[in-house]
Amino acid sequence: MVNNPYRDQLLASNFQFEIPSGAKILGISFAIREAAGSENMISDFSVRALSNNATVGLDRGHTTAWSTTFHPEIYGGAADLWGTTWTADSVNATGFGIALTPMYLDSAGNDRAYVDFISATVTYDVCK
Repeated sequence: MVNNPYRDQLLASNFQFEIPSGAKILGISFAIREAAGSENMISDFSVRALSNNATVGLDRGHTTAWSTTFHPEIYGGAADLWGTTWTADSVNATGFGIALTPMYLDSAGNDRAYVDFISATVTYDVCK
């Protein structure tokens, strides 16, 4: 990666949820196990939810630099709807997911951003 307007984006989708139809979505979180190739060289440029394979809602990216040790970074939460509305159908769809765009923090050179796995948690209530 280099520090210029071009940013590589990692898309993760098709989590294969089976949330009951009519359930009320209360929140969504993603845990991304990430690491940087060098200390203080990579951070989030953007972390956005995907609906129908397109970014939606608010950016949940963090401004802190990634460490060189793999660790799970949590985005969103049990009561976070990412600034948009969700239905069981939209979360169950193959186009539901997350878009992670890392950023190189230095003005020259390059470094690597590593992602080991991404998990998604959807908190919902079954309406009766």
